[in-house]
Amino acid sequence: MTDDCLRPVAIDTDNFTFIKPCGEMTIPYGETFTEPGCSAVTVGRLFGVGKYQLPVEVRGSVDTNTLGTYELTYSSRFLLKNYVTTRLVHVKDMDPPEITL
Repeated sequence: MTDDCLRPVAIDTDNFTFIKPCGEMTIPYGETFTEPGCSAVTVGRLFGVGKYQLPVEVRGSVDTNTLGTYELTYSSRFLLKNYVTTRLVHVKDMDPPEITL
């Protein structure tokens, strides 16, 4: 995982917020992928800031043995509304090529 994923980002929608590490991350080919997670909390005067931690469902998977970009979808439901955010995970070959003469 690259260091740029350590910056918190908040996505506000009405009285609800998703807090996630970042929108994208890169992982080296063949390494183990650990889902960094995502949390959802209430915001605003109606429910109080962070008063309720809400369950978040994660959909999608990452195959670190196949190069490419994968999308993980995080969703939560609160007051009969669905809230969704996504994260892109790039699996890249980080090893430089070897040239033999």
